[in-house]
Amino acid sequence: MALPTWESTVLVGESSGPDGLSPPAAAAGVDGWSTGNGTPRPYRLPRSYLPLPLDPPGVSLLAGEEPAPDRLVAKLLAHAMAEAEETLADLATFPLPPAGIADRASRLRRLLLRLRRQLQPHLDEVARGLDDGTSVAAMTAAGVAGTELELLGNVLQDRYFRIVRVDGFDRRALAAQCCATADALLLDLPFAVLGVEEYSAVFRCIAAMWATLEVRGVPEAPTRPAPPESCWDAEDAWASCWNGAANLASRAAAVAQYRWTAGHHLLDLCFVFGRCYLAETTASLLAGDCDAAAEALRYATIFLRGSTAAMRFAANFPARIYNEQTRPSMDEMGEPLPMGFSGTQNADYITFQLARRELGAVVKQLRPALLTPAFRSVYRELREFREVYLADTEQHILIAASKVGTDTSLMQKASQRELPDDLRIAEKSGTDVLRDLANIRRRDVDW
Repeated sequence: MALPTWESTVLVGESSGPDGLSPPAAAAGVDGWSTGNGTPRPYRLPRSYLPLPLDPPGVSLLAGEEPAPDRLVAKLLAHAMAEAEETLADLATFPLPPAGIADRASRLRRLLLRLRRQLQPHLDEVARGLDDGTSVAAMTAAGVAGTELELLGNVLQDRYFRIVRVDGFDRRALAAQCCATADALLLDLPFAVLGVEEYSAVFRCIAAMWATLEVRGVPEAPTRPAPPESCWDAEDAWASCWNGAANLASRAAAVAQYRWTAGHHLLDLCFVFGRCYLAETTASLLAGDCDAAAEALRYATIFLRGSTAAMRFAANFPARIYNEQTRPSMDEMGEPLPMGFSGTQNADYITFQLARRELGAVVKQLRPALLTPAFRSVYRELREFREVYLADTEQHILIAASKVGTDTSLMQKASQRELPDDLRIAEKSGTDVLRDLANIRRRDVDW
């Protein structure tokens, strides 16, 4: 496998098969697809590198300052955060038109590209020689908990969404991946039909990533990478794709597959950051530091809300494509598993939920004191987290209802697959199962 570079992506669309999906070579991880003259094409599926889902987290996001922070990176981070904050202020004040959203996304993206130029070589270094997908052996060797079947479910999730787990991730590599994921979202954000709150949540969680990395410090690189060889014309390529006379069916499939993948990349990053802040909230509460607990929980809420917006972006394509292409491809990926393919197998979601349960146990112990003046700031943030947590499930219900209606979930289908016809029972729709989950969540976070 060639060394991944910061342009390393897989094309879909015009280079795809007759059904508009990427050919088998894409699944094997062939990078750098382009036209015959090497011109990059839009809607290339990015590969995402993430830390192994260890507890405590494998990436030391919150474990103190790094020595010799990189001053240039800190300066670029500050510029990016300032641009994001200005965008958030405008979104909170004015009903920005699509052109305004596009302008804001472009301005922020160009700042991030300067930051990515400094950081990407560190991500390339940790990704050197890695296969395209996480393996059960890699998860087991690193000490990730779970049975072989559970780990296989985590691995198949990673392979489907083009996620590669890296052991020994450092802060520079994580910052580079944040740049790459934000780049993928910001390029297509002006073409997605979302509510203003979703746009705000995307910008806010991106800004929170930079704030985290800036405060904790990114180590200085020994050398500066050379400027990129290619020009940054991706935005023009995106606009040409939509304004040109390309095959509509092929473009529709490419856009859907791209959003489904890139949206889940942002969702996973939100869970990575969010679980770290939940863990910090728990530790601060146990130490009696209410101010630190409230601040950490505020960030955890931002990332949880960002995961909801990422899910909204990921699902921003017609139900027909989802049912004819996306859902069958997930069902096929889940065939080795008796429980089928499910979002509950997402390793970062699992560890986020573990951190949330640990916080819930501590909150339960402190319940008599929560309404006292000393805990006022924490209680306010707990209520806000609860609201966002419940709304996340409600948004998931709306997406499921719009995509599959009264059909059962893939996990339900898998559980019935091996039974004779006369033993199969009528099950609840996948949407109703999510409604039951919403009720369970409401009881879990009864703060």
